[in-house]
Amino acid sequence: MKCKSLAHTWKGLICGVVLYVLFSVVPAIIILRHFFTTNYVPLIGALFASFICFVIGRKTYWAYGDRVMAITSEVLSFFGPNKKNNIKKFNHEKDQGILVDKDNINILSILMFFFSVYVAIAVHLLSFGEIELDFPSIDLWKLLGCICLIIILHEGLHAFAGLLWGKVPWSSLHFGFKWQWFAFYCHCDKPLKVNTYRIFVLFPLIVTTPVVGLIWWLDPSIWSLLLFSLTIAFCAGDVLIFLKVWQVESDQWVHDHPSEIGSIIRPEAVSVSSEEYHS
Repeated sequence: MKCKSLAHTWKGLICGVVLYVLFSVVPAIIILRHFFTTNYVPLIGALFASFICFVIGRKTYWAYGDRVMAITSEVLSFFGPNKKNNIKKFNHEKDQGILVDKDNINILSILMFFFSVYVAIAVHLLSFGEIELDFPSIDLWKLLGCICLIIILHEGLHAFAGLLWGKVPWSSLHFGFKWQWFAFYCHCDKPLKVNTYRIFVLFPLIVTTPVVGLIWWLDPSIWSLLLFSLTIAFCAGDVLIFLKVWQVESDQWVHDHPSEIGSIIRPEAVSVSSEEYHS
């Protein structure tokens, strides 16, 4: 996965170092420590090899750090005290697209995956529970089966939100798989009011997170931890689209982009009632 370069900053470098340590060095040490409980030579070797790898690829990690800082700034703006003042004014006399960068989706999905892993482990350890570290073949099949079910549930929840809150007909909802995105999708070919579209986009994350969290709580093991983290990571594109749409005035209409990751702001001419427009 390539990362488009941004202007290098010291914050980006520090962020790149932290990400490398958390997402590469720490998992490697945990795995080696599990297999070599008394021998510290492999751990020292792993630390040295990690340092060499970082020096060799420092420009790449720096670029990723800059990109993560940009994404973080965008996410934090959602919680900022002046978020209402940051709402963008669009020219509503014509269609305008709000697209999401695929690199940003890939990076955010990785961040969400590892963040959910660390949070789940921390919460479970603080409750003085034990985690089953074995990964038998039956767990692999459970993981694959649950991932398939979660994918179906995820897209079905998009459709359910469109039917319930958007009042769109079933014929306006289309499912499929985009090879260039390597992702499944639920596309709505009717415009939705911004507030409804926000629910349409984020509803799977709201519902699936507690479901897989309960599975992890009842069966704390490697397969359930991976299921929990992957389920959350699958929602990275939805989160970024939600943040983009949050910048739109709430009285406007939004339409799924027909061929790209993102949405289209519709002209004010379509601002009629949902029931009237969708009929």
